[in-house]
Amino acid sequence: MHHSTSETVKHTMTSSDCDTRPTNLLIKKIFPSNPVLMCICGSSGSGKIHLTFNMLTTPKLLDFDSLYIYTTTPEQSYYQFLKALEYLPKKDVQDIFQYYEDNEEEVEIKDIIENFIKAKNPSFIPTDIKVFLTKIVNDLDLSNIDSNRKNFIVFDDCVAQRTAQQEFFTSLYIPITIFLRNGCNVH
Repeated sequence: MHHSTSETVKHTMTSSDCDTRPTNLLIKKIFPSNPVLMCICGSSGSGKIHLTFNMLTTPKLLDFDSLYIYTTTPEQSYYQFLKALEYLPKKDVQDIFQYYEDNEEEVEIKDIIENFIKAKNPSFIPTDIKVFLTKIVNDLDLSNIDSNRKNFIVFDDCVAQRTAQQEFFTSLYIPITIFLRNGCNVH
């Protein structure tokens, strides 16, 4: 039986697995409140990016104000839809992505996102979430990261760029939440 990430999280957790923080955001105990380094590994096509997308767009699962994404493939549909978090709530981003998956042959990503934002947020009023998507790891300059915000960083499939990763991780000096997602082959 195949379950979506949000169904799996809801199914495996009970109300005793949650606590309410001063931010009035329900936070799951499976994610620590302090900065954390996490790695999701799996073979190509195993659903790493799908899991990541669902974790980032499931309401009340992860708490962040700024989402920094470093990927060698920023044109992937998942990342284009994550940019919509700047104008839409997480649940709406999940809904629009599901609509896209159900009608992939008939709609263009840019058109569906623009039309959905126009319908749900006609004044294009930004949400509190800022999304930075880049192919160039040097664009993730730590001096530009606001340490007063809840920052979340995703590295996608950048194993080959060890020098950039080492430089980045050895220069960490501000409290940020880091989510590391490397592609790898598991046999």
